Amino acid sequence: MFGIRSGGATDRIESWEIVSRLEDLTHRFLTQRAALDRAVELIEPMAGIVVELGLGKGRTFDHLRERLPGREIHVFDRELSCEPEYAPAEEFRVFGEIIETLPAFRRRFAGQAVLVHSDLGTRHRGQDMPLVEFVAENLDGLLAPGAVVASDRPMVNAPWVRLPELREMENFPYYMYRKQG
Repeated sequence: MFGIRSGGATDRIESWEIVSRLEDLTHRFLTQRAALDRAVELIEPMAGIVVELGLGKGRTFDHLRERLPGREIHVFDRELSCEPEYAPAEEFRVFGEIIETLPAFRRRFAGQAVLVHSDLGTRHRGQDMPLVEFVAENLDGLLAPGAVVASDRPMVNAPWVRLPELREMENFPYYMYRKQG
């Protein structure tokens, strides 16, 4: 089996090349870490909550809680699928279908999120675009002015400013945005 990777973090799927799954996963993890570390730097002086869309195995949540001790990190997923020590406390878990849970969460925490990390969807990026568009539409009301969004999918319909690419994004597509205001 092979993964795909872009020759740069472009929105053009035709520029992707075949790589081994191990190489793809390695680039993904390095890019995620770089994007999250940059996002943490950008939001450091800001008060507000952090949102992780897609708990999965709990790797990026664990990284965020190490980098942001004492900060509320709310995590979305369909269900708990990681070891309990890599999951947030129950009061910070938002489990269920995101099309149902995200709008209610947005209403409850409107304007309070300073960082959102979105790692949702499947290996079929093109098929995931309706979900990505739904997420972007619902995130805007959740974000505080100056908030940062880091995502493994381009949020082309979002009214945010795209941040400069990081060096690691040359090997795995990742996208960072900032809400103006």
